[in-house]
Amino acid sequence: MEYLEGGELGEYLKERGQLTESEALGIFKQLVDAVHFCHMNKIIHRDLKLENILFESKDSNVIKVVDFGIAGLYSGYKFDVSDAGSLKYMAPEVITGKNRAANPAIDVWSMGCILYTLLHGETPFNGSKREIIDGIVKGEYRIDPKVRS
Repeated sequence: MEYLEGGELGEYLKERGQLTESEALGIFKQLVDAVHFCHMNKIIHRDLKLENILFESKDSNVIKVVDFGIAGLYSGYKFDVSDAGSLKYMAPEVITGKNRAANPAIDVWSMGCILYTLLHGETPFNGSKREIIDGIVKGEYRIDPKVRS
């Protein structure tokens, strides 16, 4: 395993606040490429979040996705279920139990939450555990008008 001395993306964001669109795009593109590689190899990360994205070094914006501890193989069978992940990044279908099929969509939802966080400086769903769950299930979040769509 290689040593990554650059620190977590979450810590970087705490220090900087929201990122510029250009910086967020550079980081997000790398994340998309990494997750695409996983999905092409039938791997679902299932716990994508800022803390599981590390910078290669302090002088580099090259990122690496880490912590595949709860990752799973996507077999395509509807009986493979997922109930893992971090609440603020968890897909609504996993929370509600309506469709907990372990599939790549779980990671795609988490990536959307990550992109939102990079651009807004905070996760899309905040508050108490109940408020976070309600926000995710209802799809209620706000877009800062300062962030261009």
